Amino acid sequence: MITAILLTHPAAQSRGFPDSAVSFGSFNLVAGPTLLYPVTDDIKIPANGFLEFKWEKRAEISTAYYILKLYKGYKTIASTLILEKKILPDEYPFSLAASQLEEGQTYTWTLMQVSYGGSKSDKSYSSFKIQKQ
Repeated sequence: MITAILLTHPAAQSRGFPDSAVSFGSFNLVAGPTLLYPVTDDIKIPANGFLEFKWEKRAEISTAYYILKLYKGYKTIASTLILEKKILPDEYPFSLAASQLEEGQTYTWTLMQVSYGGSKSDKSYSSFKIQKQ
């Protein structure tokens, strides 16, 4: 992960930036996993009573685990977080009991891939809606 990008420019110092440096924040070098399912507004709970979360991992990093977060609604904030789970690669796909979901409700899930060295991918996210049976 790059934690800061520093640019030097004579105009930066005149704008009050020390040492002619401007920081643009941080970002990860590896894109997040591609989310495959659930990602639409017509999700029906299968007869077995479990919803499977599926994704395609990024091959650029060797995966130690994934961090899956599930939120009620579209906002990905602490007050809407209903599940946070560390998932090992051999636990794919991740299954969630339907009893934890409400019919007609929209959910948003995020997924991040973590390498054995601790590097994290960007966060992938998608929303889906549980249809009434």
